Amino acid sequence: MGYSYPINYVTLYSSEKNYNYKEYAIDGVKIYYTNEAIDDGKVLGGFFVDSDLMIKYNIGECQIIDTSKISELLYSNKNKLYKNSLNFEPYKDDNIDKKGKAYLKWCIPGV
Repeated sequence: MGYSYPINYVTLYSSEKNYNYKEYAIDGVKIYYTNEAIDDGKVLGGFFVDSDLMIKYNIGECQIIDTSKISELLYSNKNKLYKNSLNFEPYKDDNIDKKGKAYLKWCIPGV
């Protein structure tokens, strides 16, 4: 009797480790995933966007898939992010990229 496992490993490189991967693209980034990492993988809880403006998802519970500029994150989410949560208006800051990076992460369930 065969078992079906949830997604338990995500990477940007299909040649990483010796698994059979499926491919998916998020915002132009190719992501490879598998459910074959039954010994050392972690079950995927979801994909999350984060930035150095206000880190919400800790590295210990999440893994970074891709890094980009904060301005690119803000541009792709016009006037939707960080409303009333920062002590400044990030959409009006011309030097926003000097404040850090934006991240696409995958996290385990419950994060």
